[in-house]
Amino acid sequence: MKKRAIEIEDRFYAVLTKAGERSLEKTLQDSYEIGRAALEAGAGVLDLARAHQSAVDRIIDQLPPSEQRRFFALAQQVLRESLSSIELVQVGLRDAIASLHSEILERKRVEKEVLDISQKEQRRFGAELHDGLCQKLVGISMLLHSLLAKEKRAGPAREPDELEKIAQLLDESARQARDMAHGLFPVELQADSLMLSLKALAGRLSEANGIRCRFHCPESILIEDNNLATHLFRIVQEATSNSRKHGAADQIDILLLKKKGQIELSVRDNGPKELKLNGNSGIGIQIMKYRARMIEANLEFRRVEPRGTLLICTFPFSGDR
Repeated sequence: MKKRAIEIEDRFYAVLTKAGERSLEKTLQDSYEIGRAALEAGAGVLDLARAHQSAVDRIIDQLPPSEQRRFFALAQQVLRESLSSIELVQVGLRDAIASLHSEILERKRVEKEVLDISQKEQRRFGAELHDGLCQKLVGISMLLHSLLAKEKRAGPAREPDELEKIAQLLDESARQARDMAHGLFPVELQADSLMLSLKALAGRLSEANGIRCRFHCPESILIEDNNLATHLFRIVQEATSNSRKHGAADQIDILLLKKKGQIELSVRDNGPKELKLNGNSGIGIQIMKYRARMIEANLEFRRVEPRGTLLICTFPFSGDR
């Protein structure tokens, strides 16, 4: 550090002492080069200022009083010119940071727009599935059950077993289609929709997959922002899917709590299989992390003993989101 300061001082001294032999343009060009070289060597504004002052002190006592005023004016120009290289770099750096910040904001805007479009399409498909296919399946099932009743009344000459199997398959298909529709269109525009949707999700998981899934919410938590509620629901939906498919869990607990100005949403399972939570983790976990970033939430994964995985999603919440 001291060696670098001496080198800068010596360069200033050389420029100042030779200023009378060169043109002002050449003197200022050499001054600019001092600043550029000092910047490349890691020196800052204060380093340049101190080295310049030391060089001036070495020269000023050698000059008669009549020349000192002119020398000070020239020395100020030399210092300003040497600092201009640093200023240019700083301006360029500020512009680059501003450009990068703008690019990040635009990227986030586009990502949000793409995700919004995707969710709107999912909602539209869910509504069409519920209002179209589900209704038709239910209608066919009702007609089949009516036909089955008539067949049974007609006596044992006819065998209703095949009709009963078809009716059961139709009932199951109608239920599965209804569950798919609810999964695609999970959160309505009411403040309590997240609680209701998570409770319904737990019920569907328990009914359809033969696992114990429970939803706990000790106090009412109202979220007015439907976009926020949808992201939270999707995080839980993906977490429970991972627990079933990859963790081989047979028990899942979903917990929604309010803690000291924060909302804590957690999913805990008892899966014996180890989930890859870091590094090259699956796309489902990456999507959960992306959704958490979109709502400025913190997402944390933990191992639990004796077995299982715990996901915790927390975010500031004042009640007006």
